[in-house]
Amino acid sequence: MADFKILPCAKRWNYPSIDLTSRMVRTCVRGFGPVVGKEEVAMYGTDVFLNHPYMKSGRDLMLKGKYQWDCRGCYEYAKTGSDGFRTPYSETLELLADSYGETVEGFEENIKRSSVNPKYLFSKTIKELEVGFGNLCDMKCVYCTSDWSSMIEAEEKQFGNSKAIYHRSSIEENKDFVDAFWKWMSESAVKSVEHIHLIGGETLFNSYFYVFMEKLDQIYRSQNLSHPITVNIFSNLNNEGSIQKLLRLMKETHPHISLNLNFSNESVGAKAEFIRHGLGWDRALRNMDRLLFEGKKVLSFSPTFNN
Repeated sequence: MADFKILPCAKRWNYPSIDLTSRMVRTCVRGFGPVVGKEEVAMYGTDVFLNHPYMKSGRDLMLKGKYQWDCRGCYEYAKTGSDGFRTPYSETLELLADSYGETVEGFEENIKRSSVNPKYLFSKTIKELEVGFGNLCDMKCVYCTSDWSSMIEAEEKQFGNSKAIYHRSSIEENKDFVDAFWKWMSESAVKSVEHIHLIGGETLFNSYFYVFMEKLDQIYRSQNLSHPITVNIFSNLNNEGSIQKLLRLMKETHPHISLNLNFSNESVGAKAEFIRHGLGWDRALRNMDRLLFEGKKVLSFSPTFNN
């Protein structure tokens, strides 16, 4: 890796990703992270979500300019002189200097010292947060896997050919982990987060999505917060009941919490129904019309490009 210089990326500090069913935690969504057991929750408390020893180790490597496996995808972009998924270095300096209460110049000088100050391995501020609700889904897309579709998982189990990477439990079974997550959200995360990405499965088909939004709204209101939070939701728009629930939810959520609904689709009509087995294209169009007619939201499109 001598053909480019490894530089710090803010996502190692301010972009946690937490899966409530697999109990996996990580910073940056391009790699894998540790699966947190009950013993670690008891030992580290809410630090497991942003300051797990694995995350601190990654920051230490990054500040020392050393290779780490999680970042291998972005290293390929770095070889060509581009950033890839990384936060550009200049922006990283600004974000991290601000989070530690330092000037950009002072922070850059400090992190270039031969020994890393331990305080820079501990993060307090997040900008983005990804939360996974598991693989519950009502469709079987041709390019998907059992890790993201419960219907594919059921089919693989039926034929004895499971290829799942993640071991998932129900959110209810992970009560200690989920309780710690909401404690962390209330005490820390909600105060600085600007973007929340909610993923499934089919996010709107999962009943916990509505629990999540209600809890987020309650915490936000109880702390009299005023900074805007955008919640990004990915959906196949295939279920009419979930769209009706979403429209009711939109009317009840704090006006500073806005929704960006990403319609996950890359084709139309019969082709869309072939690629996404179980999709009713006319039903998806009706749901889109309902969303465009009412509700405080942005409707975006999130195509999946595949071979």
